[in-house]
Amino acid sequence: MVVIAIAIISLVFAFYEEKSRPSQVTTNNSTYSIVEFKLPDTKASPFFPIYDPSRNVIWVGDAKANSSRLWEFDINSKKFIEYRISGTNLISKLSFDSAGTIWYIDPAIKQLGNYDPVNNGNKLIKIPTNGTLADLVVYKNNVWIIVSDLNQILRYDITSKNFTTNLIPTEHGSPTAITVDNSTGYLWIVEAVGKILRVEPTSFQMSEFSPQDNLTLKLPVAIKINPNTDGIYISEHGEDAVFAFYSQNETFKRFLLHPDPDALPFGMAFDKRGNLWVAEHTINKIAVLDPRTGQSSEIQIPSTDPLTQSLTSDLKGNVWLAEPGGAALGVVNETGY
Repeated sequence: MVVIAIAIISLVFAFYEEKSRPSQVTTNNSTYSIVEFKLPDTKASPFFPIYDPSRNVIWVGDAKANSSRLWEFDINSKKFIEYRISGTNLISKLSFDSAGTIWYIDPAIKQLGNYDPVNNGNKLIKIPTNGTLADLVVYKNNVWIIVSDLNQILRYDITSKNFTTNLIPTEHGSPTAITVDNSTGYLWIVEAVGKILRVEPTSFQMSEFSPQDNLTLKLPVAIKINPNTDGIYISEHGEDAVFAFYSQNETFKRFLLHPDPDALPFGMAFDKRGNLWVAEHTINKIAVLDPRTGQSSEIQIPSTDPLTQSLTSDLKGNVWLAEPGGAALGVVNETGY
């Protein structure tokens, strides 16, 4: 079935609100602060931003129930465009394919969507599960979806238009996030029971890893590949920490952040200096970690209750954050390098 996404014709200028005394943090000889760009709809709930290098824009789904829309933010013009996607309820967990189209999940009505920014066309595909759709990633000709409560990995073949289902090895492992290492082709999945899972996408051979030597992943929720070094980073929701897994020697290392017991680390993104930024969605701060030294700091988000869970990086290595509680996108602003 093909439905057409209707673009709101008029462009609405975004603006940013900077508090009278914005918080700053200095690390690696650079000073960082956050600038916010408010969405035109103050009731919007932007989640899961992704960067589009072909257009130099940020795409973000609106997780407000019955919102049925995508937002596009032009980094150059600082404008938002709203796209209504008929047949949907809410849009989350975005990922690009090689053709530049956006795949997403509508978890409320169990649909997989494919949106084409060129012609505003949208296709909807029923996902054959009643489980909780946690995350997705597109790799080559397949869309991979994890179903947390059913312990499943779904694979949707874009060419054949068929789904296949596989179970992860650990019963009740509760997968929470998935990513792909483009250099090796491996899929990596976080399990809430305290493991990470490596999947070879052709043979579907699986290997699980968990920390040793008194290290424990209490509640891992997100995973990020370091694009420059051998490191797979896992955010630890059970304490104010992130873990790194080094695949070459299959070892883990824990990086304690502040600690801030209320922080609850979530999504992550690397900046152009190699720093790892970590969302802390229960407070109005994000953390920045230098993996080379283990040193970390916090920076305050201007909004009082942003509920930030997800981050992304643009082509220049600038880090962007979605603020569902503040109906805004934020960008980490760097000075003084």
